[in-house]
Amino acid sequence: MKHRHLVILILCTAGVIALVVSSQIFGLLGTKKPRIVFDATAIDFGEKEEGEDAVCTFSFSNKGNETLILKATKTSCKCLVTKPSKVEILEGESGELAATYDTLNANGDVKSNVLLFTNDPKAKIVKLTITGTIKKPYVYQPHSLDFGEAGAEEFKERNIVITKLTKREMEVTDVETSKPWLRASLVGRDAGNLQGGLSTGNNQLAVRIGADAPIGPIKEEVLVSLLIMDSSKPIRQIKIPVKGYVQGDLTYEPKTVFWGTVAQGQVKGATITVKSNAGKPVDVKAVKSNKELVKIVGVDVGQTSVCIRMELKKNMDKDFVSDVLIISTGSNTMPQIKVPVYAMITTAKRQDPSQETVIQSYQEGR
Repeated sequence: MKHRHLVILILCTAGVIALVVSSQIFGLLGTKKPRIVFDATAIDFGEKEEGEDAVCTFSFSNKGNETLILKATKTSCKCLVTKPSKVEILEGESGELAATYDTLNANGDVKSNVLLFTNDPKAKIVKLTITGTIKKPYVYQPHSLDFGEAGAEEFKERNIVITKLTKREMEVTDVETSKPWLRASLVGRDAGNLQGGLSTGNNQLAVRIGADAPIGPIKEEVLVSLLIMDSSKPIRQIKIPVKGYVQGDLTYEPKTVFWGTVAQGQVKGATITVKSNAGKPVDVKAVKSNKELVKIVGVDVGQTSVCIRMELKKNMDKDFVSDVLIISTGSNTMPQIKVPVYAMITTAKRQDPSQETVIQSYQEGR
């Protein structure tokens, strides 16, 4: 009897030992995994000058018992590029992830993020943050030039002030304009000597419109190329939009005749006034409608101006109509003036809001 009890006790003990050992083995197998631990997940690179690369290095270790794999990274902007020291980190080993921030065209305080994808089950996605401050090596004012409206020979010179802030040597390598009649140069140098070093502080760029500028709107630009010594991105460019309007020896108002909604048979009149900028008599040789939708009812001649009276012809079909009034003059600079004319012809005397929308869209699109 005792012998049987002893056998049972031995069997139970062996079973318990086997159960404990197997559970430990399977337990060890079940917990085998990588564990990524970063020294820091946020780095401030401090203050950098625009054009300098800001490199932040994130250091980490694999504290797990399985190989850590860096699967991929995703950045919050194109200005950020990442490069790992290696993509497989054995247990107990360390690695680095370098993140390079391109500061070109950046200014002030910046913040960007990197998402790191790993095989760590508890850190499948790790968010890393980069912050810092970017300082411009130069500033310029104003950022655009508006010459207003004047004759080609009457425009006044405008200046752009470029202020050098960097301690590095910096010089203008080229000054270009989008049209030959738009001229620019550094103040204190002749037109053939645009290049040269910039002094610390203010440097002036003079912009002029030549007498050979064509009549009409100005939508051009000045392009200044700068060279900053000892910079990773030495060449910079400043684009300065230039706008204005070159008048001839005549001006006219309005530039467009817009009658709006007109009922069939309704008489609608308008006037166009052509004036001399030189205080001389205006020589109007002929006035005609391109599509003959407009009738000229009178031309009143003054000492320095001419007033042209016109009407929209009656009994036109219901439709959106447009025409161009052509005024021929004796002017050397403005021998022909073209004035767009348009209206919505309707059978209703009341204005139709949907038709007005069509007219407004047409007017804004011109």
